[in-house]
Amino acid sequence: MAVSWTCPECGLVYDSIAPRDAIQALRSFPRRYREVIGPFVDDDEVLRRRPDPSTWSALEYTGHVADLLQEMTPQLVLVVQRDEPHITDPIDPDERTSLQGYNDMEPAHVLEWLTRSATNAADTCAGFTPDDWSRRAQYPYGERELVDIVRNMVHEGVHHLHDVERVLRAVIGKPLPTDEDDGD
Repeated sequence: MAVSWTCPECGLVYDSIAPRDAIQALRSFPRRYREVIGPFVDDDEVLRRRPDPSTWSALEYTGHVADLLQEMTPQLVLVVQRDEPHITDPIDPDERTSLQGYNDMEPAHVLEWLTRSATNAADTCAGFTPDDWSRRAQYPYGERELVDIVRNMVHEGVHHLHDVERVLRAVIGKPLPTDEDDGD
């Protein structure tokens, strides 16, 4: 049973993402994040700064996406290889952000990690057959089809790219260089 859901914050519509689109989106994340973060890659104060104590920095959001894609890709393989596997979620994202020390990593390293994670996820998905996309897994929050697990990965990348943009705007106090391109 595919999940029909629209994110109220970023507007992403799960049902609108076909497997081919998901693969393309995963492949686009390294470029898209570099476009937004690139102008600040040598400015630690901007990339590592949290706009408030409860909001991650741009670097932390990017590290979270890289980590999430890396951790979820083996789950995809498990769903294809086993009948309805039971998958437990990793530790809390805030705890993982602290434990992994995303904000202490070099920005270039985080972007390379995102490239490896997104490419591996996309390459893995590209190897699935049409029948694989309807395979299911059991999560603590319910049953999910493979297509929806991948849609969630895409959602994480899209949603947190918006977070990165929002955080950077708040930290620098003005529009981003990429905001000028929005009129095209």
